[in-house]
Amino acid sequence: MNAIETLTQDQFVSYLLNFKGATFAQLTYFVDESKSRTKQGRKLVQKMVTTNVTIGANYEAKVNRILENKQGTEGTFEAQGMKGKIALSSALLQSEKDGEFMLYATIENHAKRETVYYFEGEIKTVSELKLLDVLAPAFFAPSDTKGRGAIDKENDFALISPKLKNIISIKMNKIEYRIV
Repeated sequence: MNAIETLTQDQFVSYLLNFKGATFAQLTYFVDESKSRTKQGRKLVQKMVTTNVTIGANYEAKVNRILENKQGTEGTFEAQGMKGKIALSSALLQSEKDGEFMLYATIENHAKRETVYYFEGEIKTVSELKLLDVLAPAFFAPSDTKGRGAIDKENDFALISPKLKNIISIKMNKIEYRIV
């Protein structure tokens, strides 16, 4: 059985500030759906996501490894700076806008991802949300792959940066941490 520990956001920030290397984790977080329509300045759709992530991965190195090892091309990709975010460590970002701390993680294309959508506090399917017309067209539009489109679809991955206040739990090294 896995151990469960409670961490304050300050304790989690300290942990992430000193984070070294890369590790796998299972992450659960609750956020606004970024590709939802907005009404009176608020997103209409929220989502709870549980997924396997890698914390501490180097984005630029990852893209170049994929280009060289999986796609057989020269790995000369150079990452651009993140807009509106400051990297405090390989696993911790801070918003320039509101100063909030964010976890920086990678989700592999093949990673199991469970997403539950909410509209007005009730669970809804994507089909139901589509009928309610609360998802923006961007929700259904194909997106570029990482490396500014250089990565093939089958090798693609996602980068996420949920605010620490939106993280419900994170399981690493057989310990589940609840963030309060």
